[in-house]
Amino acid sequence: MELGGVLDRLFQNGYNAEDCNLFLFYAGLVEAAPTFQRQHPDWRGPYLLYDQARLGVINNLEGARDACINGGNITELNYFLLRDPINQGHDWLTSAIRQANELFGITDG
Repeated sequence: MELGGVLDRLFQNGYNAEDCNLFLFYAGLVEAAPTFQRQHPDWRGPYLLYDQARLGVINNLEGARDACINGGNITELNYFLLRDPINQGHDWLTSAIRQANELFGITDG
């Protein structure tokens, strides 16, 4: 996930406009990710994993986003508040893709 890589750089190296612009761009993509009111029952599992990943990131963006907007550094607390959901979200998205592949009859082998 590109968002995680940019977050890592901002935390390790401090504020810089280029990485903050990338961070805000990727955060905006997560916030704009589509949601669906109805799913076929077979697709509820993959969709719930997708939605958990999306919301986990969205619900923890504030501190890091504010640091970028205001030209400050990301605190350790705000870093881990967002980094953990990004890591978990990656795992959930991987599971969602695996479940979707199974629904399409696609196997890993």
